[in-house]
Amino acid sequence: MTRLQPGLAVLLTAMLVVPTVAAGASLAGATAADVARQNGAVNPQVGQQLSTIVSTASDDVQSDYEDTAFGEAFEDANESERAAMIAERAAELEARVQAIRADFENATAAYEAGTLNESQYAQRLAVLNARAENVIESYAYLEEKAETVSGFDLEVAGFNQSAVNESVDALGNVTGAGPSALLDLFTGISDGTLDIDTSDGLSVEVEREDGDRSVEIERDRDDDHNLTINQSAALETARQALADAPVNGSWTLTGTSVHADSGYYEFEFRHNATNESGEAEVKVDGSTGTVFELELEIEADDDHDEDDADDDDHDDEADDDHDEELTLLVANGTAAPGATITVQVLADGDPVENATVTVDDAIAGTTDANGTVAITLPAESVEVTAEIGDRRAELEFEFEADEDDVYRHLNVSGTVDNESVTITVSYNGTPVEDAVVSVEDRVVGTTDATGTVTFTANSTDDDLEVGVEKGEFEAELTLTEVDGELRLTDDPEERDDEADEEDETDDEETDDDTDDEETDDDEHEAEDDSDDEETDDD
Repeated sequence: MTRLQPGLAVLLTAMLVVPTVAAGASLAGATAADVARQNGAVNPQVGQQLSTIVSTASDDVQSDYEDTAFGEAFEDANESERAAMIAERAAELEARVQAIRADFENATAAYEAGTLNESQYAQRLAVLNARAENVIESYAYLEEKAETVSGFDLEVAGFNQSAVNESVDALGNVTGAGPSALLDLFTGISDGTLDIDTSDGLSVEVEREDGDRSVEIERDRDDDHNLTINQSAALETARQALADAPVNGSWTLTGTSVHADSGYYEFEFRHNATNESGEAEVKVDGSTGTVFELELEIEADDDHDEDDADDDDHDDEADDDHDEELTLLVANGTAAPGATITVQVLADGDPVENATVTVDDAIAGTTDANGTVAITLPAESVEVTAEIGDRRAELEFEFEADEDDVYRHLNVSGTVDNESVTITVSYNGTPVEDAVVSVEDRVVGTTDATGTVTFTANSTDDDLEVGVEKGEFEAELTLTEVDGELRLTDDPEERDDEADEEDETDDEETDDDTDDEETDDDEHEAEDDSDDEETDDD
């Protein structure tokens, strides 16, 4: 993103604010006569194009100014101040997302009610597309800064990465190929025809005069983010959606990714057709198995007048590329941090044996005759690749930050001297200052610059239930005295171990129950045999 000088940004903003208001008023009073339509072509008048340019330019300048001001203030702040700034900026961007969503819903309702015609509605979408793209760029800039701040300080400030991801996803209706193509129309970059349908979500199709085409389909999802649909089934759904799209030619799968925490699969395709090139992206809901987002762009090649021999060569090259494509899918298991799953490598639907599969550049194994191999996923997002010869496939797994990640870096310890107890709190080896510490629900003090607090306890014979609170961060921990030291006994790893032990105990009890049932069965069989013998004796 181009960063403007603050002074220049203020000047440009002042110049553009008034025209923006006037443009909005002009748009609200527009009628069907304001737009000339010839043979289905949408030809925005100069006034429409100008109002769109002014509106989008104003938002561009405002976003650049805000990001620049934020970046300069960020550089001059300390760690905790930076975390607070990031949380505050995230809240500002979330408010902008909600405003864009509200404008989209209002515009859609007006279009469906007939208050806005197709051209007016398309212009609204074009402006919202520009606003949404600015917000997404601002979020990306914010995340770059957030990566330089400790997770604890971000937690204290109330910054939530999951909420950021959800905000970006909420802009799906006004981002992508379709709304972007509308922006081109209403800023004079291109001319063409459009078709908008809101009967099943939002569908935007744009065909430019140069032959380029864009299709965008967005539908709402349910609240279930579980992956209950097999990825192979989701792929077939994605292929069918592309087959139903108003585009000739075939599609070759070029990439897949599993968004486990968000509950959907993403597939990327390349378009195979003479004199055309393009790509598509399809997202399939992991619980319903339905396509909730489809985006494709087709570009017409400039060599339409080449002879048939050249066309044949082009087709041969496309076929050769197609033969080299591999597909990497989840064949069995549910993708989750630390989970063991089975992946399968396919070429044109057939299993590929002896393909090398790596997990973040570490070799996990080679595929068997069924094209499968078991791999264990790490706790973080990861890229899995499959290679054989010159062919390669990639499968990405996107996991949101682990809720226990902050706890793993948090260290709480202490010492006991008679009835005097000292507790020390640190994060990644750095003392945590100004954290409120409570013991057995009683506040005992606040940590100093060394991260310590000292208090008097009547008895430390039993475990101490210690609470640590700072800003939005809260933790409940258990400390046990061992030889004059208080040791943390309630950490995420130990809780996981205890959970595993409980599972093992449950399994043992189940096995014992099974053994008891088998014993009972044996006893019944013995009694039956005894009865039979008595009958024979009689």
